[in-house]
Amino acid sequence: DSFADLHRPFGGEGCVAPKGRSIKSSGFDGLAGGRSQQEVQPNGFDPEHEAPPLPSDPLFSLDELTTVRVRPTAAYVLGNILLEFLNEASTVLSLKVNPFKYSIKAQILRDGQLCCVKLRVYAQHTAAPHQSELVGRGSERGPSAELAVEAQRRSGDALAFMSLFRELAEYLPSRCGRAAAGGAPQKRPAEATEAPGQQGSTSGNRDAPGGAPEGLGPLADMALGAGALPLQLRADLAAGFLRAAQGAQAGDDVCRGEAIAALAALLRASSEGEVLFPAAEALRRLASLLPPPRRLDGAALTALADCSTAVLEKLRAAPASSNVRLELSGAFAAAIGGCAEALPACAALDLEVAVRDLAPHAIDLGDTVHANVLTALSTLRQRLQTATAQPGLYS
Repeated sequence: DSFADLHRPFGGEGCVAPKGRSIKSSGFDGLAGGRSQQEVQPNGFDPEHEAPPLPSDPLFSLDELTTVRVRPTAAYVLGNILLEFLNEASTVLSLKVNPFKYSIKAQILRDGQLCCVKLRVYAQHTAAPHQSELVGRGSERGPSAELAVEAQRRSGDALAFMSLFRELAEYLPSRCGRAAAGGAPQKRPAEATEAPGQQGSTSGNRDAPGGAPEGLGPLADMALGAGALPLQLRADLAAGFLRAAQGAQAGDDVCRGEAIAALAALLRASSEGEVLFPAAEALRRLASLLPPPRRLDGAALTALADCSTAVLEKLRAAPASSNVRLELSGAFAAAIGGCAEALPACAALDLEVAVRDLAPHAIDLGDTVHANVLTALSTLRQRLQTATAQPGLYS
């Protein structure tokens, strides 16, 4: 396996995209405080980038419920403030910045929930220009313009989106100043702001795969067929497993073999961070709720061993994001700790060989990842030593 390009900087060489291209980044780097260690660089927008005016199409209108207007400010300054805000207010899983359209599309994790958000900046020129504290460079260019920031939820948890927007509505005026009220509120048609199948939703669909369903049956059934599902639905399923695991207690349905087997299928079918990260965290939490290995029923033991193998496969693929690697390695150590003692010796030996092969490469994946891999390796070796000392035990 190749372990190159593990420490790729955001957006390649800096955040400024070549002319005519967007900036794309995918990274869960940094877990502390829900922020990204690999922070969005402050040069995501440059003075040469100008916010577009509102479209002249008479059918276009801003959704005033999710729009914040700020005092005339250099547009590139506002754009970079928005990038800073996303990193401060959430864990950014993937990011696409288009400095020419002045748009930011981000897949975020907030309060354990996934949400895809798009921010657009528009310029509304005013007749009486005045200055802002943050005008900075570029303020001499063209007439002063009030800037409007519209937030759209493209998919994911509605409550996470509204929580993010409320924080944004307080954050921007504190940085740029709020624009004077004016004009009648306009409303965007529902189909332009809601994700397909979620028109008019304001409280989130708690029965959807990304919600917290009453039972895990439908969630597990869908996850077992994850290989045929699109990315967004797999991400919603992973978020649903995480939400169930966060509120679970020992003995709940989510701790049973069927649910853990479905989680293994979801992990195997995915390579994207927005699926692997919440799925691995759900596995780590569930492993801590399971009874000791000797008390596990056969289905749960088999499923947990299968999850361990699935996570090991993903670690061997060396995800580019350090946070994904960290969460996978933690889940792997927890899953091995939850099943190794009761594994048949032949299964433990197969896993020990695979982990031993990974261990030298894990050094390049980060100190904590390497430590988690070594913890799992030590656990497996203890199981094999027990099998050697007591040949008939769990063989």
